[in-house]
Amino acid sequence: MIEFLRGWIINIVIISILITILEAIIPNNSFKSYIKMVGGFLIIIALINPFIKLLTNNINIDKGVFSSIDVSSMNYSKEKINSSNEDQIEELYINNMTSAIKSSLESEFNYTVDYINIELLEKGEFKGEIKKITINLNEKTKKENQKESDIVIKKIEIGNKKNENQQIINDKDLKEYLNKEFNIDHKKIYITTD
Repeated sequence: MIEFLRGWIINIVIISILITILEAIIPNNSFKSYIKMVGGFLIIIALINPFIKLLTNNINIDKGVFSSIDVSSMNYSKEKINSSNEDQIEELYINNMTSAIKSSLESEFNYTVDYINIELLEKGEFKGEIKKITINLNEKTKKENQKESDIVIKKIEIGNKKNENQQIINDKDLKEYLNKEFNIDHKKIYITTD
């Protein structure tokens, strides 16, 4: 490759020197313009000639240029970038799913969501699907029309009688709601309440 470039540069320099010598020898007459024109064509041919040889001889420039690059380190970097991108996508998915579930449950039911923990499948054909979702709920104590400074007094019943104003939700209703809204399998949902 280096010999190829060296020969190309030498040809251009020799042709330029010959044209300069011819222009110096020939007196100022009409032939001088023809010599300049022919010399220009010769320089153009010298410049284009290596590219024509590359096309006709199928010389591979990539082989010479890229032979010093370590392909294994490039593959490692590519894998590292892909892994990092997958981690960011999973984190974004979990965050979006968590906020959607939280806002949906809090608007539909008389509960506040303390936390949601979503675990995804790490390997296999179903990688990235929800493996398990744990939701911790607390009963809402503040009504929408109450202010922060208002004091809430709950009526306490002794015995088996339950407060009629209290909304009773069982795990089955919540799981059914999450299945319909977010297409999450009932078996993967674990609900805890405080």
